[in-house]
Amino acid sequence: MTKIATSEEHRSAFRGMAAGVAGGLTAAWVMNAYLTGSKKAREAMQTPEQRAKQKEQEASAGDDSTQRIADLVVRGVTGNSLSEQGKKTGGPLVHYIFGAMTGALYGAVTEYSKYSRLGFGTLFGSMVFIGADEVVVPALDLAPKPSEQPLGNHIDHWIAHLVYGATLEAVRRATRRLV
Repeated sequence: MTKIATSEEHRSAFRGMAAGVAGGLTAAWVMNAYLTGSKKAREAMQTPEQRAKQKEQEASAGDDSTQRIADLVVRGVTGNSLSEQGKKTGGPLVHYIFGAMTGALYGAVTEYSKYSRLGFGTLFGSMVFIGADEVVVPALDLAPKPSEQPLGNHIDHWIAHLVYGATLEAVRRATRRLV
């Protein structure tokens, strides 16, 4: 008589990580699409004067945190700063690498803890938002402190991380069935 395999017998941190990387990369892309659409929707509701003021504020703020990290890495390795085009390429690359790494962590943990999947990945997305956007990135002086940012910015980025978490879980589940 053959024994029916249980889900515990199929647990694999490596396979979970692989599924998590696939989910993390996809989720980072979907998160970017959400943020782009959200920005366009906000701009469509603004007056021309409000749009001009926002563009001025964005220009004075300089590089975003992912571009700053890309520049720090390149300077640390080569001693040279990134060009503006290099920052435009390096920033998204940093975002995708971070999305893949957090996805790998999530994928490995979900192999052994059903609680990590609470909220279909949205609890994890919220934890990434709080840990990265609200604590670590400002603490490293890569972005303004949370108290220096408008409430709408926090809400929009939290929603983006909810989207990240849910997409991560959906793709992780589908991919994990295959690996």
